Amino acid sequence: AKAPFAGTNPEIVAAIIDNRLRFAYIALLSAVTVICSDRFQDDVPIILHGYSHPVPDGRGFKMLGLKFAGPWMEPGFVRKGYRDSLADLKVQVAALIDRFNDMLERVTGMPAFEHVHHLDLRGTLSSGDDYQDSWRDELHPTEAGVRKIVAAYESLLATV
Repeated sequence: AKAPFAGTNPEIVAAIIDNRLRFAYIALLSAVTVICSDRFQDDVPIILHGYSHPVPDGRGFKMLGLKFAGPWMEPGFVRKGYRDSLADLKVQVAALIDRFNDMLERVTGMPAFEHVHHLDLRGTLSSGDDYQDSWRDELHPTEAGVRKIVAAYESLLATV
């Protein structure tokens, strides 16, 4: 169905990211923490990774010139009636990714989860004019993008 107004619905975003996903992460992390504590008598470091800002340009995954999957985001915007420019769509997607990363930061900041670390990948992959150097399609990094993500993991692991 076509969206009644432009942009995301703040109540739905809050219900999904700030409530359902947050509670799911808390439940999962609590269970894993208890299991690890029982098994290893210590808290095992856990890394939660966020995402960089993808670009909803309608590109799917191709190999040998054949389309295998996707696109994932752009068709949803079109179905909902968003005919915004790519720049406007990038802003909307970035806001959702920021909200998700902010939620992860709040969860990892809880006293019970001092052993849980948030790997903030925002800015790791470009969403600027050169975004195709980082993004193979709407959701997956190029080989160069993967190297940047691995470097971010290595940097965090050096501190854990």
